Amino acid sequence: MALSFLRTLAIVSSCVMERSTAFVLRATFKRHHINTITTPTKSKSLLQMTMASNITSASSYDIQKPIVDDIISEDMDNEWKMNKIKRRIVQTRRRMPTYDPTGPVRTITTIEGFLDALGNSPPNGLVIVKYHAKFCKVCARVIIKYKKLADRLSSAQTPVPITFTDVEITANRDLCSTLGIKKFPFVQIYRNMECVASFGTGPAHNFKKVVDGSINEKLLMTDEDWNKFRTEFETEILDNLIKIDQLSLKTALGLETCEADGYIGDDLLP
Repeated sequence: MALSFLRTLAIVSSCVMERSTAFVLRATFKRHHINTITTPTKSKSLLQMTMASNITSASSYDIQKPIVDDIISEDMDNEWKMNKIKRRIVQTRRRMPTYDPTGPVRTITTIEGFLDALGNSPPNGLVIVKYHAKFCKVCARVIIKYKKLADRLSSAQTPVPITFTDVEITANRDLCSTLGIKKFPFVQIYRNMECVASFGTGPAHNFKKVVDGSINEKLLMTDEDWNKFRTEFETEILDNLIKIDQLSLKTALGLETCEADGYIGDDLLP
């Protein structure tokens, strides 16, 4: 009996020793596994740092190209917007009645007359728009000088045709409000439906110097000068085209219809 008890005790003790040995071996294997993967991780991090430094040094050369591409695409996008608005203005104007001009100075009394004067002018021709108020004494003196200027240039041989128009502010409140005309006397010069000059005339004795000088300057500009001008003032020209487009929609659809459809002046065609 005692012999069998000792034999059993020996077997149990051997099993315990095997388990403890297995545990130690298993733990040792885990530590060895961890140590083996530590070295590649360090080398990998060094490789990533080297690649990052190479990319950083190369970025000073490659980063310029996307910026140039963005500028070119933005210029093309603005040119596309201008042409799109012009096409829509022309399509809208075809549904409007033709404005019958009388004399060298066309008196504008409606938005339709204003749009017709811009749209029906000869290619590259200039359209001079003078804004005044009937209660303004300075405007009354400027009107006389403006009519003399129109008579003189209408009979002269100018490089391009010139159309003279006159807008009285109180009779064209919606037109002047949309265009942002807030002071008078005021003059705008248009070419191919694009506003290329916008300024106040000042007192009557400065009219000839300010207005005549601006018109003569535009008449002497070559095609190359116009291209440079349109590039320099692209934002201002586009903003004014959007206002004219708003006038076209208001006239064709009616103000209430535009508001009901959720139209905003700065929106383009959907």
